[in-house]
Amino acid sequence: MEEKRIASSGGYTQEALNDFSDNQMCKVNHFQRNEQIFRVGNDVFEIVNEINAYGQIYQVIQPRTRQSLKERFRGKHIEEWHYYDGFCNMPSHTNYKEIIDNGGKGLYNTYHPIEYKLEKGGEHPTWDKLINHIGGEHAPLLLDYLRILWQKPTQTLPVLCLISKTQHTGKSTFGNALTMLFGENARILSETDLNSEFNPWATGLLAIFEEISTAKKSINKIKNLSTAKRTVINEKHVQHHSVDCFLKILIFSNNEDSFIKANAEDIRYWIIRLPKLKKEDFDPDFDDKLKEEVPYFAWTLQNTKIESKPLSRMWFAPEQIATDALKNIVQNSRSDCAKSLEIWIEETLAEKGNFQATATDICQELRKYSQADISKALKKELNYPEPYKGYYNPIDGSPRKQGRFYSFTSTEEVSEQKKSFLEIPDCDLPF
Repeated sequence: MEEKRIASSGGYTQEALNDFSDNQMCKVNHFQRNEQIFRVGNDVFEIVNEINAYGQIYQVIQPRTRQSLKERFRGKHIEEWHYYDGFCNMPSHTNYKEIIDNGGKGLYNTYHPIEYKLEKGGEHPTWDKLINHIGGEHAPLLLDYLRILWQKPTQTLPVLCLISKTQHTGKSTFGNALTMLFGENARILSETDLNSEFNPWATGLLAIFEEISTAKKSINKIKNLSTAKRTVINEKHVQHHSVDCFLKILIFSNNEDSFIKANAEDIRYWIIRLPKLKKEDFDPDFDDKLKEEVPYFAWTLQNTKIESKPLSRMWFAPEQIATDALKNIVQNSRSDCAKSLEIWIEETLAEKGNFQATATDICQELRKYSQADISKALKKELNYPEPYKGYYNPIDGSPRKQGRFYSFTSTEEVSEQKKSFLEIPDCDLPF
C-alpha cells in the first residue's frame, strides 16, 4: 500500500493530526480486500472487481453457491476458505478495517473501502463550481455536509432534497459525482429499490433517489431510514442479518410542490431549489474533470476543518437549513380539510366578523369532514390553540350554549396563523 506524507500544521483536522507524528507516515486510502472467497455463517461470498461508467474499478461482494464453487475449484474444500462469525457495518474513510475483532473469528465489514488514492496539493475547481451551483447561498453548509460524510460517516444528517421544475440543473451530475467520491457506498436508486424486499444498499453511506412518489409507504420508509440506528439486511441467497445503519438519504425531483409531505414540525428535510444552468456554463467534459479531481477533493475533505458546529441530532440547526423551498412544501402538504377550513374561516369572518364555533358546528357547516378531521387540521396544520371550554355564541344566531369552542377574531389573525404554520420552529428535532 502506497504511503504519502501529510503536513502537520495549518488548516488540518485534529483527527488528521492525531494520525501521525513528525516521524510517522500517514497511509493513503487505497485498499484491497484480503480474501477473494470467504464464508460467513452458512453462506459463501466472492470479491469481484467491477467497473463503472467513469472507468473506476471497485470491488463488490457477491454471494456464491457451494456447488458453483466446487465446479470452479475442483479439489479444494470450501472449509479451506476463511470463516467469519458474521457481518458488521463500520464506515470509515480514514481508518478503514476489513475485519472487525469480536473476540472470535471476526466480523466482516460490509462497508466498502475507498478504491482510489488520495492526493495532496491538487486543485479541484470543477468540484468547487459544482458545490457553489448546487448549494447557492448554502454552499458553505453543503461543503460541510460533504466533510461530515467523509470525516464522520456515522453522524446522522438531514434528508438532502434537490428540486427543480426545469431540466439541466445539475441534480444528476451531483449524484454521479457522489458515486465517484464514495464509490460503492453511494448508490443511485429508484422507488422500486426503496419498496423492494431486498435492501443490500442499506449498509452504505448514501442512498440517492431520483423521483419518489408521495405514497405513504415510500414516505414512511424514507423517514425511517433517515434516522434508523440498525436495520435488517435482506439480500438474495443470503441469510437475513442485522447491522448498524448510517445511511443518508438524498432525493432529486422535478416536482417542487409536493414530492414529499411535510409539516411545520417535520424538519428533517433540507430542500434546495436549483437554478437552471446557463448555456455558457455547459461543459461537455465536466464529468471527466470531476473524476480527475476526485483524489484532490477527497484529500481536502479529509484534511480541512468542519466549519459548522453540531447544533442538533442531525448536526445542523433547523434555521440553518430552512429554505423557501421547504416552506413551499409545508404549505402544499396541507390536507384538503385544512385548505377548506382556511377558506371557510376567511369567508365567514368577511361576512359576519369575529365569531366562535365548535368542531361540531364547523362539521355541520362544511358537511364534508368529520369532527376529528376538523380538530386535527385546526391544531396540527393551522396552528390554532386548544379550544376554550365554556359558553359561546353560535354562528347560526341561536342562544348562547356551552361547549369546547374556537375563537376566530380577524382576517389578520388568520394571516398570522398561516405565517406561524409556515415558520420553521426554533427547536431541536422532534425524533
